[in-house]
Amino acid sequence: MRQDPLDRAPGADYRPGGLARAAAGPLGEVLCVELQQDAQEEVQTGTGRYAARRRERNGGSGQGRSGPRLECERPRRRRPGRLGWVSGSATNTQITLDGTRTGFFFRTVPPDSSQSKSVTGYITGTLKLKRVYIIDDQEAYSTGLADEVQAQLQAKGVTVGRDGVSQQQSDFTSLINKIPRNTQLVYLPWQLPPKGKAFGQQMKSQGRAGVKLMGSDGLFDPLFSSLGNNVYDSFFPLNPADKRVAAFKASHKGTELFGAPSYVAAQVVAGAIDRACKNGTATRAEVRAQIKKTSIAASASLLGLKVAFDKHGDMVKKPFGIYHSVKGVFVRVA
Repeated sequence: MRQDPLDRAPGADYRPGGLARAAAGPLGEVLCVELQQDAQEEVQTGTGRYAARRRERNGGSGQGRSGPRLECERPRRRRPGRLGWVSGSATNTQITLDGTRTGFFFRTVPPDSSQSKSVTGYITGTLKLKRVYIIDDQEAYSTGLADEVQAQLQAKGVTVGRDGVSQQQSDFTSLINKIPRNTQLVYLPWQLPPKGKAFGQQMKSQGRAGVKLMGSDGLFDPLFSSLGNNVYDSFFPLNPADKRVAAFKASHKGTELFGAPSYVAAQVVAGAIDRACKNGTATRAEVRAQIKKTSIAASASLLGLKVAFDKHGDMVKKPFGIYHSVKGVFVRVA
């Protein structure tokens, strides 16, 4: 299998089912690395890279709202086989906290709880806003993140309005008309940048250009940042100065970096296998033990921070960055 480590665009050579096994031979049964994208399905159905993001959030499933159940259960089904599972995109907060996958499931992307805290902190601490309107996209990833941000904002005394809209909707006129005129910021934990851009354009056409917009990591895209300097976004840790990022951008003529945490997941797995195989053989238990011991220095990490896991399988350091659109480009501000 050939994989461009950062590329998650249609046509990339992923194996069907969104799962890539480790090296062939005996090690091929040691553990699984979750890449969570079925490019073959994209080619067949024309669903494209933005729809792939929804499948990533839903554990590699294209089944919409049933996805989060799969996100929670697929790693559990691997446990009877004693396989280690490393995810670069599963963000459901509870996956690592319910105890059913401890020692078997690890992730190189921060949980939703980390993203929500970063978003809430910036809205209240830096922007110092008091009136926010949240619109989820009725998918479980979006509603879960929206729930966390809403609860945290309300706990800090912010007045919060709430609504939801289908990912299939393109005309947001009636929805925008429901947003109170004194709203200072609209929070959109959406996954499809074209929809985020359409919403922003329709806000402007209705005289609401002064309202700040903030997206989640699914909207970290030039389509959304191009709306203007009233746009903000949250995104997982990434070191934009890393030579591998520059090489990827130069090769693909784009800025799609949604696969970076999966690149790091592959680093984790490869390192664990190498260490477990020092004596020429490796068991699944040995590889899982080495995954737990992972320690990738910040200088070698695509995420720009040290990669090590806590007792739950989460990264010890898991901050989400906050970005502001400056001249149509997202610039990190927190």
